[in-house]
Parts: sequence; structure tokens; C-alpha cells
Amino acid sequence: MKRIMMAGALGLVMALLYLYARSGVICTGNSSDAPANRTDTVLPQKEEIEKDICGEQFSVQETLDGYEIILYDKEGEKVYSEVYPEKPWVKEVSEGILEIGVSVGSPARYTFYFRKEDAAISDTFFNAKLFGEQYIAHRPLGNVWRHDPLILTDIFEEGILYQEIFRDFSETADPMSAIYDIELEDETHVRLEYCEKEAYTNVNEVVEIQPVSADREANLKEPYALAYLEFLEEYAQDSEYVETGFARFSLAYIDDDEVPELLLIEDYCHAAGVRVFTFYQDTVVELGEFGSFGRMQYAEREGVIFSYFMGQGEENTDFYKVGEGKAELICNMHLSPPLSHNGFTEEYEIDGISVDGETYQAKWQALYEAQAYILVIYEEGIPIREKGLKRSLAGAVDQLEADRIQDEKYPVCLFAKINRLLQIERLLDMIVQK
Repeated sequence: MKRIMMAGALGLVMALLYLYARSGVICTGNSSDAPANRTDTVLPQKEEIEKDICGEQFSVQETLDGYEIILYDKEGEKVYSEVYPEKPWVKEVSEGILEIGVSVGSPARYTFYFRKEDAAISDTFFNAKLFGEQYIAHRPLGNVWRHDPLILTDIFEEGILYQEIFRDFSETADPMSAIYDIELEDETHVRLEYCEKEAYTNVNEVVEIQPVSADREANLKEPYALAYLEFLEEYAQDSEYVETGFARFSLAYIDDDEVPELLLIEDYCHAAGVRVFTFYQDTVVELGEFGSFGRMQYAEREGVIFSYFMGQGEENTDFYKVGEGKAELICNMHLSPPLSHNGFTEEYEIDGISVDGETYQAKWQALYEAQAYILVIYEEGIPIREKGLKRSLAGAVDQLEADRIQDEKYPVCLFAKINRLLQIERLLDMIVQK
């Protein structure tokens, strides 16, 4: 329904533009009738036109209102129907994928794609460039003076590829006019030719991309990965943090099983902690929100979370034990401000009971300084966007595997990394306290 509604909106735009187009009856040819350069379409003369054209799983029929495109699934059932007032084309651009396009003048063309195997229909793209047979390059349309990125995505936006390329593209009325060419060099690189800055300088460069490969696709078939992907997709549609660009995520091995936990960070302000989710009994379960400033710490595979918060000079430190789909508080440590009615004193509490400084420090030494904690930082999280989550999650899984291999090969690197992060944490805490 969404696809047909979008196509219907396109039909309305086409109808309005048609009022300014030349008169005459125009019909599509067969799938080989698409122009080689679709931005400068040459329409056929009346005598070259057939009234009805049929191809494998599609047909184009002349009607009183224009030209009706009908798409069928493999069983011959109609899955799409739309009437266009101008000449459309239908072309097989790669095995099993049809491109349906309409030109409304140069440079102004709309295309969408149909996969014959499962009758999938893509969104409608404006002046997009197809590359590598399965990818689309396009730029947002709406603001004439723009600094928008070039977006690379798979045709049906299934998360195989989503990447934003930011450059100082020249400002043009049609944002894609600044992109001369894009070609797939190999599985992980594209060659991009574009127009740059106010000087309109030609630039030719190779850009690295990260599509989801067959191996990475297999990693995402794990039950936990499918559940996390579904959760993130639903979250991305409803969250204001995604809309404003603040939401980020990462994966971490907190408890001692082989399923990583999902960490969701929604801001880096004082009150923003890290929301932790786990995959328990085939369900994504939230364990709670820990830490502040978009940071928290955990002991890898030990099932321990260290949560620290300071406000008005008071320090609250909580230690949690993670297991069986929940996080249980195992110790709370509270330090009051050093200034009191009796002068410069400090008051210490452990689990609500007053203790002396020596007892407090001994507990701190046992629970924190004697453990190897890893710091989670907002800035190191992966941004959450509505599109491309599949690729982003695959990247997070890849990073977990790369860290595991490196830690097994060079275990000293793990402790060096932990020490570095702890030093950063203590330095930041000192800055905040000052």
C-alpha cells in the first residue's frame, strides 16, 4: 500500500507537469525501449508506438488518461498498477530487476525498481544513479542551497548498504547534477567523480564502502542479531533521539554467555546514561539505564556493571550483577559533599549504612580498582538512522569479532586499552568535580 500511495503521488506530479508538456499520444515501448541516457530522453513518434506492450511480469497499456503500468508476481497476480500521463520506460537493469522510469524534462526523471522473484517494489528516486547492478546513489531533494550528502544504498533499502558521503559538492538546482559518475571498483570501493565548491572543480576519487557481505549476512541470522535488528528498526521509527540525530548503539559482552548485550545511548548530557538490553528467552529485555554523560563501565564477561553519577558534589556509585535477564544491585556507595555544618568533612555510606573513610576505600578498592572495567563512551557508538541499520549492526558484530581475535592474539592489548580508558575516566571525573 505504501508503494502504491507513493507512486500515486508521483502520478499526480506527472499530471501537473503534463499540462505543460507537448500535446500528442505517447506510449511506452518494450523493455528495450528505455533511452541509453535517461536524462535526455528522446520520445518516439506516433507511428513508432504500439498500443499495448507486454513483457515478463509487466505490461503497459494505453488508456484514455495516459499509460497504465501493471506489475505481476510470479503467479501472475497483479501487485502494482498506476496510470502515467507521460511516456514511461521499463528496462531490465540486472538479472530479475526491472527499472520503471518517467522523464519530465532534462534533468528530471523518476525511477523505481521491481524485483520479479519476490515482487518487491522500491521507493521512487529522483535523478538517481544506478551502480553495481544493486545499488543506488541519490541526494535529498527539497532545498536548492544544500550541503546534503550523497546517499549510497541498496536498491530495495534492505540494509545491505547505507552510507552517507559528505563533500563540498557544488551547489546546483538539481543536487545530483554535481555528481558526474559513480562506479563500483570492487566489493568495498567506488570511484566517484563530482563537481566541487564554487569553483566547480572536477574531482575524481575512490571511496571505501561497507556493504553487508555474504559472511556478514550469515552473522546477522543469529537469533539475537535478528531480534536486535527488529528492535532497532522499531526504535528508529518512533524515537525522537533518532530524529534529532542523538541516538547511538554498540554491542558488548557483559555476562558470560556468547550473546552480546545491546547498548543504547541517547545523549551525552549529565542525566543521560546507557540503556542496556540483553537477549533472554528469545526476547529483547531491558536491564536498565546506567551511568551519566552517555558513559558507563562494565567488566567484560564478568556480568558486572559499574554506574556512576555525581550531582551537587554528591557521588552515587552502583554495582550491578547481570544474569538471567536482569541486573541486580549488589552494592551502593554514597559520598556526601565535603563541606558540612561541622566544617570540611566527608560522610561515607555503603548500602545506606554510615562507614568510615578507611572502610569505604577498602570496598572501593575491591569492587572497582581491583577489577578490569571497560568504558562505554557516547562518541564511540554507532549512529542510529532509519535506513542502513542492517549494515550498521553487521559492522558492530564484525567489530566484536575483530576485538575477540585481537585480544586472543595479543592479550596485553586488552589490558592496555582498559588502563587507557580508566585513565580517561578518572581525568574526566576530575574535570567534572572542578
